Amino acid sequence: MLLAVDVDYKNDSRAVAAGVVFRAWSSGTIEAVVHQDISAVRPYQPGRFFERELPCILALLETYSRPVETIIIDGYVYLGSDRRDGLGACLFDAL
Repeated sequence: MLLAVDVDYKNDSRAVAAGVVFRAWSSGTIEAVVHQDISAVRPYQPGRFFERELPCILALLETYSRPVETIIIDGYVYLGSDRRDGLGACLFDAL
């Protein structure tokens, strides 16, 4: 299964993490739609987006009990020429 995830920030303190589950890259069928309300999010800080987004994605993953092979996110694995960890690397490490 593949899971495409994104987070919508409602204001400075609330968010909704949502995802679409599908069986294969070529699949046109949605297997499931999952979402999780997040009541407390960290403020956005440039270069540290993962601190805001990662807890929301992890909360969403806790609500979906089936195995997921691939998670698709809207974020960088590494940041800048010094290759600091971005959201992708932080999610990988957390899982």
